[in-house]
Amino acid sequence: MISLFETPQELPLEFHGSLVVIGNFDGVHKGHQQILNYARRQADQQGCFLGVLTFDPHPRQFFNADEEYFALMSPEQKKQALSELGVDFIYSQRFDAEFSRLSAEEFVDNILLDTLQARVCMVGSDFRFGHKRQGDIQALETLCGERDIGVVSIPDIKDESGLRYSSSRIRHLIGKAEFQRAYSLLGRPWSMEGYVEQGDQRGRELGYPTANMNVGHYIRPPFGIYAVFARLENQDVLYPAVASFGIRPMFQVQTPLLETHIFDFDKEIYGQKISVTFVQYLREEKKFENLDTLIKQMEQDCLQARQVLKDSSLTLHAQDHKYA
Repeated sequence: MISLFETPQELPLEFHGSLVVIGNFDGVHKGHQQILNYARRQADQQGCFLGVLTFDPHPRQFFNADEEYFALMSPEQKKQALSELGVDFIYSQRFDAEFSRLSAEEFVDNILLDTLQARVCMVGSDFRFGHKRQGDIQALETLCGERDIGVVSIPDIKDESGLRYSSSRIRHLIGKAEFQRAYSLLGRPWSMEGYVEQGDQRGRELGYPTANMNVGHYIRPPFGIYAVFARLENQDVLYPAVASFGIRPMFQVQTPLLETHIFDFDKEIYGQKISVTFVQYLREEKKFENLDTLIKQMEQDCLQARQVLKDSSLTLHAQDHKYA
């Protein structure tokens, strides 16, 4: 089972001398997967553990407070994804003002040498580090070489169209509700996960009870109605469902919610973890004249979602949700 550490004191001596891959790995997409598969083989050949050095919060979030909502996956999803790829441990470095001021040399000395005692570090070709991104690959090779740490630089990994795999591309697709294209880059369906919260039970009053979830720091798809699959924690069953993401214009919810109506399901699941996989955007959210009109539209939404989810070209298999 993969281990997560957040301070030097937590890191066991047995993980010193590991091959360490540096990156944020948001989404753990196909490009990440190829890098980590290669790293796993290299670690096996050298007879050492494989670790990942990542940062919390994401540097982009630290430097741009207005971009709070952009994560492709939760920390738990990332941990599971990295475990599936054979990573032995994650060292999550707190990215704060003090850390951001470390020079390139201090980063190598404090983190790679003193904390991790890395045997080899592996990075992407565009890796930058140190205060104001002063360090590049050449600087890393020089500094690590002086400290007997190996460096492996991985060139860009591209898809069939010749474009680089990147988390930014996937965020852009999800921002446009293009989930099938995002799926092709991720290698798995895109899902939000969280705990079911008790709401105002308005859906239940209307005949459509929902599992409500706060979406936290996830990237936000367009407000609207979606055909989705839902899965409860520790279950392999994928429940067809329809979901609303937004502020419900008729009722003016302050914080956007993901509200999922699972078809033919009547169990109480408050407090349970749920994973919701987005399959297709159905329509934008809108304000209706009255509740009767809203209920009629909800009936149509359910019918449309059921039909979409029956379509074999869109149906997702349970094994594709292993990181959800």
